[in-house]
Amino acid sequence: MQALALTQVRFIPAATPPHRPIPTVSSLQRLHMVQLAISDDVGFCVDAREVERAGVSFTIDTLESVQREFSAQDARLCLILGLDAFLGLESWRRWRDILRLAHIVVMQRPGADTMTLPPWAHGIIADSAALQQQRGGAVIMQAVTPQLISASAIRAAIVRGGDVMALPLPSAVASYIRNHQLYLGNKETDASKKDAATYF
Repeated sequence: MQALALTQVRFIPAATPPHRPIPTVSSLQRLHMVQLAISDDVGFCVDAREVERAGVSFTIDTLESVQREFSAQDARLCLILGLDAFLGLESWRRWRDILRLAHIVVMQRPGADTMTLPPWAHGIIADSAALQQQRGGAVIMQAVTPQLISASAIRAAIVRGGDVMALPLPSAVASYIRNHQLYLGNKETDASKKDAATYF
């Protein structure tokens, strides 16, 4: 948010993600955990529209809904993705319309090879000035500091009986998981599995 001078960053939990199994924890519980995690961060907010919307949680439907909400303000929309999710963009529903509606900000780990990007992306890579110059369609590579945090590893640690309060989580989220006894029935123990950076 600081690097790109964004007014706001919205976290939008998916109710029914199309590209991965349905999460073992309910969409409302995941929504509550996100609310707890970002409650102290000015400029961060939770958007419940996918949880409240019936059916599969497609990103294109969400972007169209957000655009309608902010159309009078001439807002510029950015879809923030991890590099792995971005590389799979062509499998998303109406993926070219996503580029029409928003800029895509790719969270890039230092040293990541941009040569692995799909050919169509190289022609539209831009810098942050594109956010003001056009309504959408630019791909912005934003370097981020890697964090040694893995959702799969956290869930696996809970399954193994680890102390959730000692895990790399905001204390309010850890307390919520402990109090509601979440993830104890989750058999996913492969901590090396890559997590989706976003819900499509």
